[in-house]
Amino acid sequence: MKFAKVLRSELVPEWKKAYIDYKELKRLIAFIKRSLGEQQSSQQSNQQSNQQSNQQSRQEQERCESLNANDSISMNSTEISIPIPEQTERRLSNLSSKSGSFIDKIKSFSKGRKSSLKNSSRKQSPLISYDTLWEQVNPQEKRFFKAIEENLDKVEKFYETKLSESLKRFDELVEQYKIMKESRIKKKLKENEAWPKKLSLIVREIEHLPTSPKSKRVSFTTQEDDGQFAETKFHIKHDLDYKSAKKLIKKALLEFYRGTILLKNYGILNKTGFVKILKKYDKATKRNGREIYLPRMSNYNFANLSSVNNLIQETEDFYINNFEQGSRGRAMKKLRLPNKGLNTYYFVTWRVGLYIGLSLPILVRAIELAFRNKLSFDPIKWPILLQIYCAYLIPIVFALLIGINMYTWTKAGINYKFIFEFDPRHNLNYRQYCEIPAFLLLVYSFMTYVGFTFVKFEQCVWILGIILLSIIICPLRIFYYDARKWFIIAMLRVVASGFYRVEFRDFFIADELNSLTYTFMNSQFLFCAINVCRFSPLSPLLTSLPPWWRFIQCLKRYSLTYHKYPHLLNAGKYFSTIVTVWLLFLFRMYNNKITKSLWISGQSISSIYSYSWDVLMDWSLLQLDSQNYLLRDELNFKNHAIYYFAIVSDGLLRFSWTLQLIIPSKYAIATVFVIACGEMLRRWQWNFFRVENEHVNNCGQFRAIKEIPLPFERDTTNDELNLPSEPQVIKLSSRITNAYLPQRRAGFPHQTDDIQRWRDFQPRSNAISYACSEVTDDEHSDINSLDDQISQFETSFQDESNRSNNNENYGSSGTSAIESDAKRA
Repeated sequence: MKFAKVLRSELVPEWKKAYIDYKELKRLIAFIKRSLGEQQSSQQSNQQSNQQSNQQSRQEQERCESLNANDSISMNSTEISIPIPEQTERRLSNLSSKSGSFIDKIKSFSKGRKSSLKNSSRKQSPLISYDTLWEQVNPQEKRFFKAIEENLDKVEKFYETKLSESLKRFDELVEQYKIMKESRIKKKLKENEAWPKKLSLIVREIEHLPTSPKSKRVSFTTQEDDGQFAETKFHIKHDLDYKSAKKLIKKALLEFYRGTILLKNYGILNKTGFVKILKKYDKATKRNGREIYLPRMSNYNFANLSSVNNLIQETEDFYINNFEQGSRGRAMKKLRLPNKGLNTYYFVTWRVGLYIGLSLPILVRAIELAFRNKLSFDPIKWPILLQIYCAYLIPIVFALLIGINMYTWTKAGINYKFIFEFDPRHNLNYRQYCEIPAFLLLVYSFMTYVGFTFVKFEQCVWILGIILLSIIICPLRIFYYDARKWFIIAMLRVVASGFYRVEFRDFFIADELNSLTYTFMNSQFLFCAINVCRFSPLSPLLTSLPPWWRFIQCLKRYSLTYHKYPHLLNAGKYFSTIVTVWLLFLFRMYNNKITKSLWISGQSISSIYSYSWDVLMDWSLLQLDSQNYLLRDELNFKNHAIYYFAIVSDGLLRFSWTLQLIIPSKYAIATVFVIACGEMLRRWQWNFFRVENEHVNNCGQFRAIKEIPLPFERDTTNDELNLPSEPQVIKLSSRITNAYLPQRRAGFPHQTDDIQRWRDFQPRSNAISYACSEVTDDEHSDINSLDDQISQFETSFQDESNRSNNNENYGSSGTSAIESDAKRA
């Protein structure tokens, strides 16, 4: 495989701009070849012209010598004349002249060919050293070597930046682990002491009353590098037990190790790229560019990789000794990422094709039976059953279309797995994902066929719903259990919007549900009588659920950031959708000119509002100052025509509701289904560019790994006495406490970065649930080894109480409060 393809497949998508520009360097080598070819062709043309002139002069000289020789022979010798006919004489003279000219042409061509081959195989002067390099090369080669220098500096600068960040992060992780072990205390406390303390803390949390600062401060004695002991203070604000803190640090260490491996691969790929491109240069110019540049390149840090190798080794040793009890095999199995490039998905692909191939003919037969047996059904129940089956069909087809989204993102180099925060060690390929909706489609087709074959079997719609739901929530570890678990948790987070911090997957899935309102609307027929559901408030209530969840998420974002733009503006978009749903319900209830005009006005405003947000905010298109006309500067898809098509088609599909005003009401069921299918396709198209836009934002900030929030952070606030020099104070990370507790405490707003002003997702602010999930840990693995540190910890408490002249006993009021908070930590 060519190195260009290897580089394209192995590079980190978010670091793409920081890699060697291999394509541009190959283009410069092509220019060098062209210039050298032009030089050789000009030299060959000059040589051929000189050879032709020399050959003509030589022929004239030989002709003159032959004439002189003939004259001397005729004068000195006796002539013997033999009569020859004129025609024979003419033929002999022509034949001799033709044969002579043909032989001369062959000789001249062979001489020119040999000379051209010698000139083409002639080597250029070898390069002596790097100092004399710029004097020996031509202008095209100077451009090439200048580009080499620029790429070397770019790669080295990025590598050093990431390496310094990694070293700093590793020191922080080690420090966090030491703090966690020092703050570990015994869990077993007397019930008569523990429960009153817990009850008092719960009352304080409910009343939003801050606890005493003295009850929160804990001192530890640590040994510095110079051998001296220094006192360090820690401030614990909220509940976080030892097990949760250890899981956070373990999760952060696993993600950090993955980042160091990516950095090492970054250095290897770039070093290989420079070696390959210099080899191409040597082959094109017949020079020794590699001999000059390879010793120079060895001075760069990204080429020797000694620092990152040492960091990887230290990380492995730290993880093995502190988290896996010295078992290297078990530790490396968790640290190393599986090489999924070697996996084959032939059998999975075959199963997907089998499920879809069986589903389509059964589904077509079921539709035929539905219309053939129409008269056999109750005229009221038949359209209801048809709408329920269509409500089941749209989510399944939409799930299959998302598989096409995943395939396109993979081929375009969009790291959607990082955007959705999938586990990098356990996630599904797009082929594996497609097996789930394909199997659901097979079950749906069979049950639909059964439902329309047996006329009296109307309960089939309930059985179908139960079977589909059972497949998704099956607790057995079969049929991609981890993926189904992730989906169920994501759905529960959407339903419980407002109680959790909003992540990308939360609002993305909520947006997907907004395009499945047809399913929500027709699900009413499963829960109520037919005569009641037709014009009951249950229909708009169910239809309003997806925009309501999204509306609550926007308000949650505003409560965390206090930025009116864009969160309140985005909330207004979903509020207009809710208003439009209820206006449509009023129009169907009363069906007069007033309700119709209100619905048309509200729907028009909502459509314009949503379309503008799609193009301007979600896709970041229609930028007037962009290098790409009416698009944006950074585009991940090569064909720019699809962006213009998406802008136009999204607007048309946003106004597909106008079909209800054009098509007669007797085709209302079919019209609504067509509009629902159009909305499904519009959202499918929206997915491509929304995730692509998020990927472009991540590439702009070189985010390739998740920064897991750590349990403790340094506090730079002054002491109560406002001393000028204060020891280090460590408190629970705000990212951790924000995931647990309400953000408004004592009237202080939550501080966020400027990026959150317009983005709905920030990987640095992940929820605690992700950070603590899917991390195996032995809870009692190191309790015995901490007995000495716990006793030292309790001794430090006693020393602190002695300093404060409170020598009654260890269970006094001030000390007991500290002990209670320490237990909570």
